[in-house]
Amino acid sequence: MQYFTPGQGQRMRDVIAQSSLLQAFLVDFDFTDVNITGQTPVVWSAASYPKGINIAGDVVISSGATLTIEAGVVVRFVEMGRLVVRPGGTLNLHGTLTSQCGKTWRGVEVWGNSIASQYPDPTSIPYYAQGRLLASGAQSRIENAEIAVLVGPTFDKSGGIVICEDTKFLNNRVGVRFTPYENKFPTLPGKKANNLSRFVGCSFLTDGFYPHEIQFSAFLDLDHVQKLFVLKNMGIGA
Repeated sequence: MQYFTPGQGQRMRDVIAQSSLLQAFLVDFDFTDVNITGQTPVVWSAASYPKGINIAGDVVISSGATLTIEAGVVVRFVEMGRLVVRPGGTLNLHGTLTSQCGKTWRGVEVWGNSIASQYPDPTSIPYYAQGRLLASGAQSRIENAEIAVLVGPTFDKSGGIVICEDTKFLNNRVGVRFTPYENKFPTLPGKKANNLSRFVGCSFLTDGFYPHEIQFSAFLDLDHVQKLFVLKNMGIGA
């Protein structure tokens, strides 16, 4: 492997220090991998992170844990980065999830339990057996992802709940993809129930800054999902 000499390295640092243009391409990562655990909610606020948050790896929300990303917060992921909501975990999204330097990232994965109901169980902790993504507000946004929201990466992890209101999905190769799942009423064994996920007033868009080498696939990719509620959403491609 070829290395720079100490003199070459110092000269490069001097050039970067004097160039605001080159400094703009340097990334100072706030976290590598983040594991959100415990029952005390974690909040990422604009006051705490006025320049946003740069993640070098994955963010994982464990069962019973809650992460809230407030409006005005921009969370940037590297190309192989993702945000995983495990069964029983909750992500409240009011800010932006995006990539580094206009590239791509993997997106949000909402994990569930394929044999469990989506309805809460007040006798258990956490109340929900499924992972949940609750996104709302004009500043809630997911962009530049391979799959913005993947609900169940495998059949046994299907059943996650995604509720989005006024959320913007921009330049994702796939907006939201659901793995097959059949919801059930917890007190009526064998009786099918509607999926509790819903999308209201959301926009699914691609424009001239679409960053993927593979062409756009779908805004909503639904596979054997029982009566998903979709209202007043908009989809526009470049």
